[in-house]
Amino acid sequence: MVQAVQQFFKQSGYQEVDAATYVKAFPSELAVVQVINGNTIAMVSADRILSGRQMLIDNFMSRQQVTVPIRILTVVILDDEITEYFRELTKEVVGLWFISKSERKLYVYENQSTKYFGLYEPLAEYVSNINLVQKRKETAAYVLSNLQIVTILLVVTNILVYAYTAFHGNVYDASYMFYKGAITWDSVFQKHEYYRLFTCMFLHFGIGHLTSNMISLMCLGTMLEKRIGHLRYFILYILSGFAAGLASISVQYCKYIYGISEYYAVSAGASGAIFGVIGGLIAVVICQSKWQKRRPEFAAVSLRGVVIMTCCTLFEGFTITGVDNSAHVGGLIFGLIFAFLLAIKS
Repeated sequence: MVQAVQQFFKQSGYQEVDAATYVKAFPSELAVVQVINGNTIAMVSADRILSGRQMLIDNFMSRQQVTVPIRILTVVILDDEITEYFRELTKEVVGLWFISKSERKLYVYENQSTKYFGLYEPLAEYVSNINLVQKRKETAAYVLSNLQIVTILLVVTNILVYAYTAFHGNVYDASYMFYKGAITWDSVFQKHEYYRLFTCMFLHFGIGHLTSNMISLMCLGTMLEKRIGHLRYFILYILSGFAAGLASISVQYCKYIYGISEYYAVSAGASGAIFGVIGGLIAVVICQSKWQKRRPEFAAVSLRGVVIMTCCTLFEGFTITGVDNSAHVGGLIFGLIFAFLLAIKS
């Protein structure tokens, strides 16, 4: 708080002459502001404060060759509320303002003046906003401290791939997406284009498809990566995507050979791999005491929250047409098993 208030005076055109004193010259007067911690004068008498001010004035008069009157304002930063001692001090010392760190307020008592070169209103507003600024800084620091590099790289990769595909064609067109690397059962089982198991997890049918997946990946992936580590998380994500792709085309193939469906469904998206992340989180919740032994900084995850989120997402997939639920279930099961194996071996 002291540094923040000192910064305010610097921004207001006051020059720093030492760690606690700031001056600004006006046509007929010299403004001198002292910013001090309340503990510094907690047991100091009014006479000592006044004598210290006089020494400061004499110093300016002799060394700085100041010829205009000097007005001194002392801004006292208090950790808590103002005590009776400080109230009494204002009866003997002119030019005492108080700032409560806990309340984020500027106090000027009735026997003191708020008239000091127009500083009262802007300083009061500045002090009241320090709390908001601090909260924003804390929030930003929390977000930055929780961001995980692999999750960020995966999100950025998905966005770049989408930008490339959207720029060169219609991402809503199944034939175009197949040309760019989406998956069908015959492309893998008959044509042996196994690379599609990888490329399909980075393609998306439209901005809405991409946005919903990337929001889920950023939230869920950050949670899991922070708990099991970068490499394990990356392996789980990629293999879950493979498993989701295999599950998807296997179900498509079974539907085709049994005559349930005659068309070749084109599948793409990161949701299968993301469901693998969800499965990993469920495993982490169940085995979190074991993870905590391996990683002391491990933070527990709510089982209820993860399960509810998973059930709601699966239910939404089964009630909306065009959603590849087999990929979701395949990714979920693989992620769950893989994370269990990691917990057992760790």
